[in-house]
Parts: sequence; C-alpha cells; structure tokens
Amino acid sequence: MSTFRIEPRIRKVSIDDDLLKYPDVPFYDQSIFFTSFFGKLYFDFDGNKLKKLKHSISISDDNCLNEYLSDFYLRLLNSIPKVIKGKKVEIGMTDSGNCFILKPENDKILITFYYDLTSEESNIKNFRISLDQFVREAVRSAQEFVEKIVEINPKLENEKHISEIIKLKEKIQSKIKKP
Repeated sequence: MSTFRIEPRIRKVSIDDDLLKYPDVPFYDQSIFFTSFFGKLYFDFDGNKLKKLKHSISISDDNCLNEYLSDFYLRLLNSIPKVIKGKKVEIGMTDSGNCFILKPENDKILITFYYDLTSEESNIKNFRISLDQFVREAVRSAQEFVEKIVEINPKLENEKHISEIIKLKEKIQSKIKKP
C-alpha cells in the first residue's frame, strides 16, 4: 500500500500574536484574520516530497508548501464529496497558481501537483492511492491542524474558519466506514 501524509506545520506564535488575542481582535482586523493561519504543509507521497524550484517561494527549503492553512483545509474537505462522486477536482493555493489535481479512478484517486508560471514538471504526477486512504488522511490532517490551533488558543475553536473545518470534518467522518 502506498503511503500518503499531509502534515500541517503551524508557524511560531509571538506573545502579541492575533491568534492569542482572539476573539479580542478589532472588527476591522477580523476580515483579514485568516492570514494568522499562515503556515506550511508537508506532503509525503511514498517518500517523495514536493520539489523546491529555484525561483519559487511557494515551496520552502524544507519542501513544504507555504499556504494559508485554514483556506487549504476548507478547500480540501469541500473537495471530498465531489471526488467521491467521481468528479475531477482542482485545489488551488491562495497566493500562487500552484494546485493539486484530484482525479478519481474507480476506488482510487490520482493526485498531481502543478507549479504555477513554470514549464518545470512536478515530481508528483498521477500518484495513486485508494480513495478511502485519501479521505482518511485528509480528515486526520484537518483534525491535527484544528488541535494545533486550539492548543494555541482554545477560543479559536469558535472562529468561523476553524468551526467550518470542524463541521466539514465531522460530516465526512460520519460517512466513513470504520476499518
């Protein structure tokens, strides 16, 4: 069986960070509050990781994808029902044209990563895993993200992006067959 893992890496939080102040963030700042959830995502595809391109800042030197984590998990979890129905889905990144293409193939899924503004080929092309494995890892990783954020500030569980991630995750979990 292939290994597939998504690991959220939360940035270090300083003493005056908005994540610690929540919900006491001024109203005008709440519209951009999601930027507080900026971090990294480490992907493992059978030991392969995203390739760092010389001219790209969207992939870090430690082969992680720099991204707004709450946005990524909302897009990832919202893609699951579509993929289960057999639809091809593109999960775009917030500040770059990089994206994952999820292509269902019976009870499997093919995952390909595309770089923006480059002709360079991705090293992650048509990575095949079971649809069940993909769904379980997406849910597990979303749970890990939520736990890390709530550990920083338990009140963040009620923040609109985080509470939506929790609802989506629970809805998907309720439909997953127990192994």
